Amino acid sequence: MRTEILKKLVNPFFASVALLMTITAEVVLVSCGFEYSPLLYAIVPLPIAILAYTGGFMLSAAAAGVAVLAETLLASALSAGPMSTTFGPFEKFVFMTAIGAAVWSLSCHFRIVIKTESCRAEDYLKKLYLQRKENDSAMDDAESNVQRFREDIDRYSSLVLLLEEVAEKIYSNLDTQALLETFFHVLHKCLNARTGSIYFLDEEGKNYVLHLSFGYGPDNPFNNPDVVPADDPLFAYVAMSRRGIALGEGCMPDPQLAPAALESAVGAVMSAALPEQDKVTGIVNIHSFNDDTPRDSTRDTSLLSTLCNITSIALTNARLFTKIQDMAVRDPLTKLYNRRYFYDRLTAELGKCRIHQTPACVLLCDIDHFKNVNDTYGHQAGDAVLAGFANVCRKIIRDCDILARYGGEEFIFLLPGLAADEGRKAAERIRRAVALSTISFEGSSIRITTSCGLAAFPEHAGDIASLTRAADQALYTAKDSGRNVVAVAGEIATVSFSACDEKACMQHEEAQQ
Repeated sequence: MRTEILKKLVNPFFASVALLMTITAEVVLVSCGFEYSPLLYAIVPLPIAILAYTGGFMLSAAAAGVAVLAETLLASALSAGPMSTTFGPFEKFVFMTAIGAAVWSLSCHFRIVIKTESCRAEDYLKKLYLQRKENDSAMDDAESNVQRFREDIDRYSSLVLLLEEVAEKIYSNLDTQALLETFFHVLHKCLNARTGSIYFLDEEGKNYVLHLSFGYGPDNPFNNPDVVPADDPLFAYVAMSRRGIALGEGCMPDPQLAPAALESAVGAVMSAALPEQDKVTGIVNIHSFNDDTPRDSTRDTSLLSTLCNITSIALTNARLFTKIQDMAVRDPLTKLYNRRYFYDRLTAELGKCRIHQTPACVLLCDIDHFKNVNDTYGHQAGDAVLAGFANVCRKIIRDCDILARYGGEEFIFLLPGLAADEGRKAAERIRRAVALSTISFEGSSIRITTSCGLAAFPEHAGDIASLTRAADQALYTAKDSGRNVVAVAGEIATVSFSACDEKACMQHEEAQQ
């Protein structure tokens, strides 16, 4: 503040000093004999003008009066006489005051103009500054958007490449279990999923059954139900919308989704359907992610839906491949393996038996008097008897045993790990179960029996052809012995049973035990 005051006083002070020095010089020159000249006095208004510009009109008028007074006093002191006979003190005062007033008015006008233009210039500079700041901010935003777009492009490019890789892996995998494990691995890699599950709709279409889950263990047990009703709010909504949905924070609001998530029995943060033509076969759920960073729900749900669509197509291909394979190795009527598949398995199993020095048995069974069934009830009843015989035998044999339809009413069994005596007991269980069973067909109850021929490896034969031939010869022995008996290769079957004599069957079973 003091500095500004000093700056305002400097110019008037020096102008006043200059005025007094000019007047003093003038008086001295006149007193020394120089003739007075108006041009000489013309120098005096210059300090007056400076005073008017810097100090204002009143200061210039006061300076003019002081200058006239000083000139008069100096002239008297130096005995110079009057300075001019035509240009007296009053005229000098008026002249200098007029000069000061003119300079002051011009300075006021110029100051107003300068101030106005300065304000305009300042406003313009402010606008330029603000515009530059806006431009800089817009440029920063643009650079940020460009960078984000580049990152998105890089991310989507990597996702496209990853999807191509994933599609190739999934499409090339025709095993359902391995395919789903690959699918879960992809979910972990693409979406950073930590835990998840997949439910498949049952054949009745009433419930979704848990098929597979990932990310769970003893320290983190699976806490969702194994069976979810098809009308579960969340599952029904996902199946209806056929798109990926996200349930976490920051997701797009959906008026139907909130109550569906709250009322659902399954806790999921993201779900999508597995579509197959005009229906939904399953629901995929992500229960948690590996991090808590904000997610782009639109992008993630779209990616999840794409992966589900790819996987659904691959699952359909896998099912069709399995079905075709199954049709190639199974009998369409009884759903048992066919003769060709049986011989493939027999070759493999006998190879293992040779390596591990273990026994195995081949059992041939023939339905007794099957032609009478066809003649009495019709060929459709005969088909029902064949299917019923297969169902009875499935319940008796072990998981490791192989049952196939050999041809017509003949069936063949492979019993790995059983010697002749153990094979006989297994054959008796099968024979007895068949004799005690009843097959219903169009209101009729049909009772059947079976004759069985057994051959053991390596006791009775050491190769496939000899083994099946020995079992076939044993089957003929059983038939010649009255049917409904078990005959072992190289032995004579001496016991025969009536198809309706359950008591005899039970007594024979007890005798064998």
